[in-house]
Amino acid sequence: MGDLLSCADSVDRLLMLIGAVAAIGEGLLSPVTMYMLSGAIDSFGSADQSISNGVVNKYALRLLYVGVGIAFCGLLGALLDTRTAERQTSRMRVEYLRSVLRQEVGFFDSEDVSSRTFQIVSSTSTDAHTIQDVVANKVVKFLEFFSLFAFLWELSVSLLLQLPNSLVQFSSLVFGVAVAFFLSWRLALASLPLVISFIIPVLAFGKVMTEIGIRSKDAYGEAGDVVEQAVSNIRNVHSYVAEAKTVDKYSSVLQESTKLGIKQGLMKGYMIGSMGVMFATWAFQAWVGGLLVSQKGENGGRVFIAGTCIILGGISCVTALPNVPYITDASAASKRIFEMINRNTDIDVEDENGKVLAAVKGQIEFRQVHFSYPSRKDEAVFKGLCLKIRPGQKVGLVGGSGSGKSTVISLLERFYDPTKGDILLDGHRIKKLQLKWYRSQFGLVSQAPVLFATSIKENILFGKEDASLEEIIAAARAANAHDFIIEFPQGYDTQVGQLGVQLSGGQKQRIAIARALVRDPRILLLDEATSALDSQSESLVQEAIKQAAQGRTTVLIAHRLSTIRVVDTIMVLESGRVAESGSHDELMEINDQGNPASAFAPALPLSLLSSIQNSSTSSFSAPYGGDEGSNCSSPPDPPHSLLHMNSPEWRRALLGCLGAITFGAVHPINAYCMGALVSDYFETTPSKIKSETRLYCFVFLGLGVATFISNILQHHNFAIMGERLTKRLSIMVLEKILTFEIAWFEKNEISSAAVCSRLSTEANMVRSLVGDRMSLLMQVATNAFLSFALGLVVAWRLAAVLIAIQPLIITSFYLKSVLMKQMSVRAQEAQYEGSQRAMLHRSITAFSSQGKILSLFEATLAGLRAQSLRHSWISGQGSAPRSS
Repeated sequence: MGDLLSCADSVDRLLMLIGAVAAIGEGLLSPVTMYMLSGAIDSFGSADQSISNGVVNKYALRLLYVGVGIAFCGLLGALLDTRTAERQTSRMRVEYLRSVLRQEVGFFDSEDVSSRTFQIVSSTSTDAHTIQDVVANKVVKFLEFFSLFAFLWELSVSLLLQLPNSLVQFSSLVFGVAVAFFLSWRLALASLPLVISFIIPVLAFGKVMTEIGIRSKDAYGEAGDVVEQAVSNIRNVHSYVAEAKTVDKYSSVLQESTKLGIKQGLMKGYMIGSMGVMFATWAFQAWVGGLLVSQKGENGGRVFIAGTCIILGGISCVTALPNVPYITDASAASKRIFEMINRNTDIDVEDENGKVLAAVKGQIEFRQVHFSYPSRKDEAVFKGLCLKIRPGQKVGLVGGSGSGKSTVISLLERFYDPTKGDILLDGHRIKKLQLKWYRSQFGLVSQAPVLFATSIKENILFGKEDASLEEIIAAARAANAHDFIIEFPQGYDTQVGQLGVQLSGGQKQRIAIARALVRDPRILLLDEATSALDSQSESLVQEAIKQAAQGRTTVLIAHRLSTIRVVDTIMVLESGRVAESGSHDELMEINDQGNPASAFAPALPLSLLSSIQNSSTSSFSAPYGGDEGSNCSSPPDPPHSLLHMNSPEWRRALLGCLGAITFGAVHPINAYCMGALVSDYFETTPSKIKSETRLYCFVFLGLGVATFISNILQHHNFAIMGERLTKRLSIMVLEKILTFEIAWFEKNEISSAAVCSRLSTEANMVRSLVGDRMSLLMQVATNAFLSFALGLVVAWRLAAVLIAIQPLIITSFYLKSVLMKQMSVRAQEAQYEGSQRAMLHRSITAFSSQGKILSLFEATLAGLRAQSLRHSWISGQGSAPRSS
């Protein structure tokens, strides 16, 4: 809890304090309302008509004041709690992103880190497999961190908003019990132990439901594995005509999840039905209350309200219980956020210690460098690498996959540090140089250029934040980018889209070169900068590279002969060492002489093959955030089609509807009986009071039994309908998918993970529609109809007034739900913004752009906070009428 609230400043603490006072006030005023109602009931029961109007006016005015007080407390609490929650979590998001961007690149290569975060992400995000399928491995790890962050942020917001709710419920319980003892201590003392019977069934059945839910999720995971294997190996499935066998296997695996889902529905019926003990408590209170009124001379209104306060106290306990998981989960989960925020990085870009050289010539030297990646510490990439690059020299690195070409650039950029040996710049160990200054001497252009979702000018400014417009244009001219930029209607202010999707590959690459040149680096690092381009774009980019390399030390990872020939020296890397070096002609001459030790000839084709593979991967990868499997969607079937598919369960439907209708009628009947019970307390003869209250004791007991049986009928039968429909629908979809031609599966937007995701999420939606929504709709419709009907029969004038204000209450609940939905959308927006920036961690690190990224992120959050302020007013206005 301390960690979670550590982002609160003095303003937040003040807001939380006032919000807590408002919550306590709201919880206090509800029992005060009950106390006033007891006096009103006693007055109505004993007064004659001649003075009842004065009594009505007195109590109406008092209740009006209390209602205004409750509305004010609800408005103030919702406004302040929402505001401080947004302030604290926004601050937490910025600190989290700041810490992520500070981490060294090697931190995200750690399998321990990846697996630890993925365990949480996989349990909270159904899209984890889809994301993993469309983006590269490093991106997945960044997204895992920010999916974790979104999950923890939602928990944090939930906790900050649920704490006041819990406080309201707790204060309502305490003050309600106090009022009950004040009004009728005998009844309160006798009824209070029964409150425990409200809590025990909820805890017991809730735990069983959670365990079944976990097992059901695992069972659905096994079914998903069957689909994923079938889709991944669709050629084999078609070749061996194994479609029917695959469907049969899928059906048998789904059978287990279907059984668990039905069992979970039965447990849900038991849990909700166990609340029938509340009516048993009413029966006990009616019997004890009748004795107290007839034999002890207690006032009927005080006895009835005392019993009501005990019941409401028990309901407050049950209502507060769902908040406990939020509090415990968020308290534990916040530690994960602050583990990252407080982590000390091994290579800290914000560390200003170190030497700054007066002038840089550009000489690079590797001395006996040993290195292994953090995720593969037992596999050495370099075992004593030695190489030297003179100032202004153009060096090309070639070699097969895994020879260490890109690792050289990563070590030069200090993404990693060698495990042994030294890397020197102009004779100085790079570990002794100030990191931010050191990286400013390099200009990095990668194979897959990464651009940010901002303008072309802003993207170039990532290379040098204080560059003038003249410098930006000069860098663009040097990169052969100026001509196509000025052809855009908005020129340098043109938005490039997320990851530069509005530009072609060649255009993105030339902007990336301009971004590298705007800082006028002494050393240029080109990591297969033309490998993913077509021939036309390649020629333009190569010309830009040729201009950019003039007068600079250049390290170029090459894969094409045309690129190799422009360098001064080629170094052939093999098994983590420089196997050969020399000019292109020298190396070709050695190979032509049939030297068996020559590594140049086979190294170039291997490098080419690796680049082609990378190019294919990048060319056919779906853009991040795309809707995989979008082509497999079809127009939704109307609801009556689903009902027709559920026709084999028509008997279950009748039983479920019977249970829903019965439970929907329970509360209106209970309300009618409570009103009649109050009037019976004011009968003049004790025997009449005893006989009438005894009758209602049996009625309340009957309502308790009806509650238990009807909920079992409702939830068990609708669960059977939903689970069987889900299984039937899933099998039909899989059967249809397996009839598609191979070409459908080879489309770049179709993947096994996408198919599994669609089967899982959409089948769950169908089950929720049939298993929960339909039964709830029937239950609510019955409840509303019978309530309105009984109200109009008993007192039509009063009922008409109360029915008229129902839209106001419904609107208040709607406004509250809109707020929570908007908060969830804002969380997703913040997650997306943060993840997009974090997944470009390597480029941000190379250009030391952490400060600029954080500024952009804070600007995004500022807009979200403005929306939050408006929504907090909506929340407060929604809470006010609902509370009062």
